[in-house]
Amino acid sequence: MFAAAKDAKLYGLALKLAQKSPVDHRTLSRAAADYTETEPSFAQNCGLMALYWICAGRAFDVTTSEILTAYDLTLRAAEVVQSRDAALKQIRNMLKGFPQERLVTGVLARAAELWLVDPSV
Repeated sequence: MFAAAKDAKLYGLALKLAQKSPVDHRTLSRAAADYTETEPSFAQNCGLMALYWICAGRAFDVTTSEILTAYDLTLRAAEVVQSRDAALKQIRNMLKGFPQERLVTGVLARAAELWLVDPSV
């Protein structure tokens, strides 16, 4: 469903579908990579959704590299729309919403910028 909506350029619908039911994190990361320049807000949200579904335990065989890729793609798209600090805050808040999740938190613990940005932004 997500892919069909994305391919039809119904980006808002694609994101709503991704929020309501799990979408493979690899599919979301690929969309984030593919749309960073042409639809950066969509790309940023795809990256965030990839991280969300990983945190929610809906990702199978996820690797450290895939987590870092989703994170990097999210921030790359956020830079295009000049919302990097807001994206970092969204990621921090997402991680707080999954206190039991250790993999993503552990991988991103090394991403110092995630924890240095003023959370009140």
